Amino acid sequence: MRDGFGEQLAEAIVDPVELEGLVQVARGREQQLGFLCPRVTAHLVIITHVEVFEKLAPRLEGRFVLLEPLGPEHVEGLRAAAADERIWTWMVTRDVEEWIADALREEGRQAFAILQSGVVVGSSSYMSLAPEHLRLEIGSTWMSPSTWSTGANVEAKYLLLRHAFETLDCSRVEFKTDANNQRARAALAALPAEFEGVHRKHMVVRGGERRDSAWYAVIDDDWPRVKETLERRLTSLVERSP
Repeated sequence: MRDGFGEQLAEAIVDPVELEGLVQVARGREQQLGFLCPRVTAHLVIITHVEVFEKLAPRLEGRFVLLEPLGPEHVEGLRAAAADERIWTWMVTRDVEEWIADALREEGRQAFAILQSGVVVGSSSYMSLAPEHLRLEIGSTWMSPSTWSTGANVEAKYLLLRHAFETLDCSRVEFKTDANNQRARAALAALPAEFEGVHRKHMVVRGGERRDSAWYAVIDDDWPRVKETLERRLTSLVERSP
């Protein structure tokens, strides 16, 4: 049985399409995986995590906010929530319609509508998806000024981080923001996310401006501490709410 199973998987390397069909077989024979070559095992790990990333877009519910996968039904709410010009100071575009169109159609991105009491108040996205490296980015986040300092953004980040680490099995979650956006940088530092430096002239934004981007990240080793900090902050906010 050992030799037959090894030969079956070795043949699958020649045709990667067939390899995916063997994943279920491999999972039922975990004791035999020790006999397989590292290359086969690596392919199985990649496929497994790509499958896990299919759970990228659930409905995430907290005490302050609800996150729903962004769809056409949220567009009018987004337009209303995005009316305040302060939201767009540091975004990659100041054109609301362009932003909405990109959020709905962009490949390699899963956008969410953020709702409070049934009303759209902002958005955030999983992006820069790299399931083979167990990595993604949380970005393109904005919130109506009516929610600023209310805990809504804190809980949205918490829900997205928790899903990334505990369901998607990520090893790393990245954040990137304009290096001049002090409000966003302070919020990321307070998570706390680790500051990893400034990438100079990282992006061309807002019709031609060159953006320096500040990079932050939370890795799976950090997550228990970050989770505890965020849950403590959210509990405090709930206790202070009327």
